[in-house]
Amino acid sequence: RVSTDTTIYQARFDSTSWTGELLAFPVNPDTGLLASYPNWDAGYKLESVAWNARTIITNEPATGGVPFAWASLNATQQALLNTDPDTLTADTLGEDRVEYLRGNEDLELQEGGTFRDRVRKLGDLVNSSQAYVGVPNFAYPDWLERFEDVSNPRSLTNGAAESYSEFIARMAALGSGAGREAMLYVGANDGMLHGFTANPDIVLGGIEKLAFVPNEVYTTLGQLTSPDYTHRYYVDGSPTAADVMFSDNRWHTMVAGGLNGGGRGIYALDVTDPTAFSEANAASIFLWEIGATGDFADLGFTYSQPAIVKNHSGTNAYTYESGEGEWVTVFGNGYASAAGKAVLYIVDAETGSYIDHVVVDDAGNNGLSTVSPVDIDGDFKIDIIYAGDLKGNVWKFIPDGTLNGWKADFGGNPLFTAPADPTGTLTNTQPITMRIEAGRHPAGLPGVMVYFGTGSYFQVGDNVGDANTHSVYGIWDAWNNCSYDAGGRRSYCTSDFSVTDGMLTLTPPTTPNITRANLLQQCVTNTDGSSCLPKRTVPG
Repeated sequence: RVSTDTTIYQARFDSTSWTGELLAFPVNPDTGLLASYPNWDAGYKLESVAWNARTIITNEPATGGVPFAWASLNATQQALLNTDPDTLTADTLGEDRVEYLRGNEDLELQEGGTFRDRVRKLGDLVNSSQAYVGVPNFAYPDWLERFEDVSNPRSLTNGAAESYSEFIARMAALGSGAGREAMLYVGANDGMLHGFTANPDIVLGGIEKLAFVPNEVYTTLGQLTSPDYTHRYYVDGSPTAADVMFSDNRWHTMVAGGLNGGGRGIYALDVTDPTAFSEANAASIFLWEIGATGDFADLGFTYSQPAIVKNHSGTNAYTYESGEGEWVTVFGNGYASAAGKAVLYIVDAETGSYIDHVVVDDAGNNGLSTVSPVDIDGDFKIDIIYAGDLKGNVWKFIPDGTLNGWKADFGGNPLFTAPADPTGTLTNTQPITMRIEAGRHPAGLPGVMVYFGTGSYFQVGDNVGDANTHSVYGIWDAWNNCSYDAGGRRSYCTSDFSVTDGMLTLTPPTTPNITRANLLQQCVTNTDGSSCLPKRTVPG
């Protein structure tokens, strides 16, 4: 429904100066058309903010969140910023570089300084889509987190937990009763995730309230100051926002994001209360950051956008177990990892602690893309995770029978592999780099429809055209082995082991039955009506 406050937010960039714009266009409620001019441009508004008046935080790995200030950085971070980006030799300009990155224009060449001239402070917004956070709207029921024992729905398992209604009321009380200020979070190639007010008002909107510099970008951060700067990616991934129950038994709103081509890292921030945004509160705003070390050695460039969800029910779907269904962040390992594997990662949403990982391909030259978690039975816990990889495989992950673990379905085989070419005449692969979309079968049949297209736009040469054949697919992941509890809130919908629920035993298939022989050609006609392009999909 279009109202007088309906606003379209648009991120743009200028490749001549590598600067960014974040624009707010009002929508005409009568015509549905965008206004010719935006109400505000966040990049323009940032120009009037003094460099030392901004709230910018960073991650100092030994202590956590700290102000983005020279004295707060560790020796490694300081050494990286004390390095001339052109000669790669040490200098003593690290503190100046911090001030420049914060927006001190006096350090630019045009002002008599030594660093790169900028048209504006906000860097280019290329691949990062903004995440909107306003009034809590996930519509979680009040029993979630409080009444987890579905075998006895009236059993209070955590009476200390804040209900979602109480959380909504707490957020409505912020700002002296005006409610939580709506925010937009977006990554930029100036080394920062930015948080801007989303108010459509010309005066109140587009104001930066927070910025965050991940530790993973420090290795190239100094390049931004070079007069010979050539474009690089930094915080180029799209953040994800979600409401999560933390260990303090209160709901929190968090954002998590990757860096795309900017590095091998995933970060998370607590953005529950924008009125608490300050550098003094950096430690409570910053949650965690993961790099390609230890349990996460297979992390590649993080093109996989994280999902923040409630984990599955553990070893028994009908009884409550302590620690079951915890909130997690799930992501693919991305591309160009050290060993070129395709890996699913699951970490604790609040702490970033490792929970599980699943390697589905260790043959090299691969990587897992953005994941698509699915809640089959409506209990707000995920039952299936779908994801594609660079070799055209569609992977289906299911609970492995442990409390929090996962495994690849079908004995570790993919649900489907996009053929090298539908006609059989070419040998190109069909990488899946997009997030797979999942939905119900249009005819109401059991199972899940998964939709995806193939192709990539991140590797060298992708921007000069692709003569290979690519496709759009609709695949029916069919099964009829779901069983529900008396309350209708739990189901077994697995595919490679028998399930006994006291009434019947269901034995699903052990291998996927989707092959090229199942695919039907669909015809896509060119706009001029000249030819028919072959594409494939499964009937539904």
